[in-house]
Amino acid sequence: MGGTSEIRTDRLLLRRYRAEDANELYEKLGKDPQMYKYSGWNPYAGPDVARKTVQMFIDNCAYTSFYGWAIEYDSKLIGNIGAYDYEGAKNQIEVGFSIERGSWGQGFATEELTAVLA
Repeated sequence: MGGTSEIRTDRLLLRRYRAEDANELYEKLGKDPQMYKYSGWNPYAGPDVARKTVQMFIDNCAYTSFYGWAIEYDSKLIGNIGAYDYEGAKNQIEVGFSIERGSWGQGFATEELTAVLA
């Protein structure tokens, strides 16, 4: 394992975050209550919060223990995925992801999760 490196699947690009992702993530994820209904937090709750969250992700890419990607389909940002809290002794990791509502039901979550776990 070596941190957040680019991953390509048949349809998706999982890439490092860019500063310009903040507004799109706010619009697509932060404003939609369904996106954070079960997570208990909204990392894109407002434009400033989204900018701080994305900057934190950009900064954390410097660490080989950080695994967080922005997800593109057809060159459009559709969501994100991250792997957290790896426990080597238990061979366990927590994964969280969000896909904009307009892209639900197309198998993107399965595709990205499979790629990240591989």
